[in-house]
Amino acid sequence: MVIAALFLATNTQARDFLRHNVIYFLKHSSVTAHIQIDGVRTVEEIRDITTGRVGYRRFKVRATVIEGFKGIKPGKIEFLVTQEQPSFPPRNGHYIVSLNRDKSGHLLFADGSVLWVAASPDLLAAARTGR
Repeated sequence: MVIAALFLATNTQARDFLRHNVIYFLKHSSVTAHIQIDGVRTVEEIRDITTGRVGYRRFKVRATVIEGFKGIKPGKIEFLVTQEQPSFPPRNGHYIVSLNRDKSGHLLFADGSVLWVAASPDLLAAARTGR
């Protein structure tokens, strides 16, 4: 019983955290959308000057907007995401992403922690209502 209660409490906290994340970035970013990832490629490696090790990688993500919640309509998009290494963005699947535009109008991942939020029915509902 105790283990089941702890699992449910942790699972509920994780869902609440993700819902708050979606709502926060819906309010504070230029674009929020439900996307399907079509492809990912590395466009830049940022190396430590001293060691030469790759500290960050910048990826270009090609995606299809399934539903735009803010600032975008359904269709094809590309955006950049920079992630600390070692890590990789997901290669496929449905996600809720929030993006900002740089001075040139290019889309960039808005969440500096690079939290990829899988699109679930409850999180899609939160993005639609903003609650």
